[in-house]
Amino acid sequence: MKYISSPLLGSAMWGEWVEEAEVYKMLDIFYDSGFRGIDIATNYPINGKKVNFKQAISWLGQWCNSNKCNDLQIYLKLGSETNLKTSQINLTPSFIHQVVIENLELFTTNLATIGIHWDHRGSTKKDVPLIIKTVQTLNSLSQSYNLSMGLSGIDYPQVYKEALSSCEQQPIFQVKENLLTSESRKKYTHHFKNAEYIAYGINFGSVKREISNHQFHEFTNEHFSKKISLLNTELENFLDIKSLSELSISYADLNPNLSGYIIAPSGVGQLKSSISFIKTIKAAHLNESKKRKLYFKIQEIFCG
Repeated sequence: MKYISSPLLGSAMWGEWVEEAEVYKMLDIFYDSGFRGIDIATNYPINGKKVNFKQAISWLGQWCNSNKCNDLQIYLKLGSETNLKTSQINLTPSFIHQVVIENLELFTTNLATIGIHWDHRGSTKKDVPLIIKTVQTLNSLSQSYNLSMGLSGIDYPQVYKEALSSCEQQPIFQVKENLLTSESRKKYTHHFKNAEYIAYGINFGSVKREISNHQFHEFTNEHFSKKISLLNTELENFLDIKSLSELSISYADLNPNLSGYIIAPSGVGQLKSSISFIKTIKAAHLNESKKRKLYFKIQEIFCG
């Protein structure tokens, strides 16, 4: 199965907050910086505008074609038939097969992982055989085309555990994880202890969307900004963290429970800053023991 490197470049804002020209510039910078992982879904951006349905997929496909790129590591999430912010999904074998083949034709060797993007089924017995068919289809396609399997937004992981019992490979989960929450991963690890986990929402995107700019400013001051100087002192300015973004990246990069994380910059400037800081961490060549020590120190100071 194909490997997914970290960090992954997120695309959820493409077509909503990030314009096409800016997306291509970011892809150029990300790729030229040596990174290959891309996170995308068939319904991005989820902005309720039909005209933007599959916009992110289209732009990424155009960039790959224009640059004759064949070595990205795309994590593709599927299942939604609309970007209208509804729970409407289609995880029938025929639909999954159709979507995977379409995207294999578009991305060829750039496609690395095919994953379910939300599944609310599992509360009734009649759901079980349907989920088994979904898993069997995903597994068959991943085996046929040398792809990894992914899962995100699964309401009943215990049902998926049973459905996956005959599959050789463990799925790569996407989970919401940051300094405020790890509940998503913990829900899965109860059933999938040896699976890999990739974090999204590391920079508190949902918090930003739910409160005003003034409230978010107060939130960051109360929870983080005042403690960053203390953290740098404790770490003897080892990373010299200057912002909430750098703190978020540090926490995700050092997290021993994660195999990777997604960054979702809103523009070239933010992407460059993130890449620069990520390279600072990588350049330190930290062993696992040192990573864990730094991770738990951040957790101690910011999570209590």
